[in-house]
Amino acid sequence: MNDEGDDYYQEESVELYAGDGGRGGGISLAGVWWDNKALEIAEEVILSFDADLKIYAFKMLPNFTIQVRIEKLLNRSGSPSMEDIEAFSRTYRARLDEAELAKSVPENLSLEVFFYSLCSPFLT
Repeated sequence: MNDEGDDYYQEESVELYAGDGGRGGGISLAGVWWDNKALEIAEEVILSFDADLKIYAFKMLPNFTIQVRIEKLLNRSGSPSMEDIEAFSRTYRARLDEAELAKSVPENLSLEVFFYSLCSPFLT
């Protein structure tokens, strides 16, 4: 059985490039009316971590999914802890929920926060 969702978490075999919003890092917006607001909120949230965390990649998908890859600047490997990922995810999710209520972004956004060495995203 090959559902459309079967390949959802499998890595696409596309060429990576700087600024692709994925493993090449950078920001990739989907061209939807709410993508700048979602990016603005993510940047505000990351600032609340006292320069300890950084957004390495931010990617908007037109299917209401936001993918954020974070790195920990004070860690030599750049890998944040699960606590860091959970704290960022909780804070960003709360801010997105507020934006949904204010109609600044659409309802029911999917958020995926991860770091490079983690095989699957942390879904909220």
